[in-house]
Amino acid sequence: MQKGNVKIKPAVFAKSAKICLDNAERLLTDAELMELEEPPATALSLSILSQEESAKAFLLYLVSCEAIPWNQFVHRSLNDHCSKQLMTIILDRFNPCEEEWDHYLKSMKFPNRDEFIQKVGDVLNIYYYEKIERWRDRSLTWNAELHYDNHAKRIHDGAIDRVKQNAIYVNIGKSGQAHPIAASRSRMKTEKDAAKRYHQFADSLLRGEKVIFQDWLSWLKETFKLFFESSIFVNPTTL
Repeated sequence: MQKGNVKIKPAVFAKSAKICLDNAERLLTDAELMELEEPPATALSLSILSQEESAKAFLLYLVSCEAIPWNQFVHRSLNDHCSKQLMTIILDRFNPCEEEWDHYLKSMKFPNRDEFIQKVGDVLNIYYYEKIERWRDRSLTWNAELHYDNHAKRIHDGAIDRVKQNAIYVNIGKSGQAHPIAASRSRMKTEKDAAKRYHQFADSLLRGEKVIFQDWLSWLKETFKLFFESSIFVNPTTL
């Protein structure tokens, strides 16, 4: 166990996860009320905030299952936008969009665990090594040269957060010129659909329902445990 881990009853985290999930639903409802605005900037930003609350609920669920320990750095990650946005990559794999499901059904070829691991392995790497461990000790350097998945790295570097911010604030350029708030209808619909899917999956977990890719979930829990319990570099794609 890492120094600083705190033992709290799992029910506390499960209850907090449910409160976060209720708030995700509220934000999504507000987004739907605002979606006819032009540009649909408020609906876009609320949809992304809803995603973050579902991701927070997911992290708290993992803490309640004791897959992730409770400490000041995990606590900090619940207030870190990019950490939560990284978790949405995992939620997206568990409950993909309708087009992806249609592709699976038509081809009768469903993703296997190895494909899931390839998609989310760098999410775990970035969350643990670039967030948790660097908050713990900013002087850390890694013996292994890390090459992250481009999508996960862009989210870590703030790509999704910039979309959210640009939908809320007027951006002032270096020349002092104001740029209109950016929010396309297609992007808003994409993010709103994602928010619904993430909420649905997190809600299923908190209800104790069996999820479709149960073996993926078991792998995820065990791998998170290994990250926090191990003192050596862990490559999740080799597990």
